[in-house]
Amino acid sequence: MRSTARASIKIYKKNLLLYIMIFPFFMPRGFEEYFSIYHTIYVGLLGIASFLNFFFFIYEASKVKIQVKKSIIMVFLYHIYMLCVTLYVQAGISEGLQKIFLPPVLFLVCAYRIKKNPHQFLNVISNILTIDLVLNVFIFNQWIFPQYFTVNQHVVFMGHVQIIAQIGIISILVGYFLKTNYNENKGMFLIGLAVINMIYSDTMVSYISLIILLVGILVIKKVNLGKVFNYPYLFFWLILLINALLICITLKLRGHYFWNGLDISMNGRMFIWRAAIQKLDKYWFLGYGAYGVLLKVFWNAWAGNVNGSNYAHNEIIQLLLDGGVVLLILYALFLLSCIKEMNRYPKCKEKKVTTMLLSIFMVISLVESITEYYYFFAFLAIISCLPIIMDRQMPKCSAG
Repeated sequence: MRSTARASIKIYKKNLLLYIMIFPFFMPRGFEEYFSIYHTIYVGLLGIASFLNFFFFIYEASKVKIQVKKSIIMVFLYHIYMLCVTLYVQAGISEGLQKIFLPPVLFLVCAYRIKKNPHQFLNVISNILTIDLVLNVFIFNQWIFPQYFTVNQHVVFMGHVQIIAQIGIISILVGYFLKTNYNENKGMFLIGLAVINMIYSDTMVSYISLIILLVGILVIKKVNLGKVFNYPYLFFWLILLINALLICITLKLRGHYFWNGLDISMNGRMFIWRAAIQKLDKYWFLGYGAYGVLLKVFWNAWAGNVNGSNYAHNEIIQLLLDGGVVLLILYALFLLSCIKEMNRYPKCKEKKVTTMLLSIFMVISLVESITEYYYFFAFLAIISCLPIIMDRQMPKCSAG
């Protein structure tokens, strides 16, 4: 009886520690816009979580030899280079601390904790995401708290409306693994919450994500064409080609983004891309470092951000701004290393679904700067551990 109680207490302590290490990264950020004390608490909790993650990783590595994955090495190399460029170009660092230091820490904790106990990690992160999504759409919504959160003003309880698509995709991935591997109904509940929140956010990227999700599910279930999702590298090169074509079209049209009276600028994004490319004139190789340059277009004159913003609305252009061609190459190598680790799992339904969700993120990268927030790095850490997640519970993949 005592041994059972001790085991329960031990599990409780491990779960509590994992909540402390993960929750700050998924802490709702909407109130940051209005209360400085909330921002201080948020930053403080992130600092504590980052310290604990590093401390326990180093402590456990000193006791047992840990094999560090290539993707972990690459994510740290990518951010160390961004740090060096920022320090060199800007002669210091101001706004870019979170952008440089938090993503590799989050990637590390996700990858390492999944390796130790996939089910525990999935349970903890699913509980955090469930609470976040319930509060975002059912409690702190634009109808009950219109003075703080209004979708039209791009601010919701979780933060900027654009992040809902990213959090939604992570939630769908986690929920799918819980349902598929452990037959837990809360996985389906989390998926439903993710879809509701993406619809609520009323953004183009959320609708695009949901359309791809719906089509992808139908293709995987009903058509042999679904086998294409067994080849994640295909989507990497396809999206890279489309991105290059969009940039070429942006340059060729030279600001004339109207055709027969129709706006073909992709909701104004081509104006931003052109402004960013012009800024890169002498900075193609190194870039400006994190938050080193502001992009200004004609509507900034009457918008709230008169001086412009650093958000490029395109991942390739954002990487060039942050660290030039070298950072772009490092990012590509990092992403390819994650795909390579994921690709070790056999061709099956689970791999198809994971690849489909990755393809959604990559499509979003055409019109959003997905590395601006650290959620994408959590997603990459999870999919890079696909063989570990599946093999712990299901040595043989399910049909499909």
